[in-house]
Amino acid sequence: MRVREGVPKMPQSIGLANELRADLGEIPFTAILESIRDALRGMPKVRDERQSELIELRLRNTARVEAKRAVILKDSVNSDVAGQFISRTRPVAIKLAKSGELLAVQDGRFLRFPRWQFDDRSDDGIVPGLRQVLAVMDASPFRKAAWLISPNPRLGGRLPIDLLREGQLDRVFEEATALTSG
Repeated sequence: MRVREGVPKMPQSIGLANELRADLGEIPFTAILESIRDALRGMPKVRDERQSELIELRLRNTARVEAKRAVILKDSVNSDVAGQFISRTRPVAIKLAKSGELLAVQDGRFLRFPRWQFDDRSDDGIVPGLRQVLAVMDASPFRKAAWLISPNPRLGGRLPIDLLREGQLDRVFEEATALTSG
């Protein structure tokens, strides 16, 4: 990319911020920035280089977690729609989420159900094998959801949820078990 003379180059952070805003939308992007701001407010003033590195790592982690959360929530539905996907009522969808058989991420006062866990071709409306995988994972619903939609090097860089959709329950189950027991 050529920069014309006299035209200042856009700072890298502004370019990155604009990319995230375009990918996520204004509301999730604002939530990410607010989380970073809140994390900064809770940290002590920088005293040395090592402390500065730790603060930078914490902020990066906060931003990464909030970005993943925004991705999960962006393609999620409320409990009424989740109930329709599984041909049940809203209370049943909520009960399944509380028992760990469905994924639901807390968003303020509401539960949001990631859309990718539903499969209209299965008997129960849920991706085959998902219940078994969720049952062996000892993690929060958010961490389970993040793991299911993140490329996994031990699964050839594939998303665990995609492998479940392809019927590769054994591979995903084995990795989920190893992940949570090791």
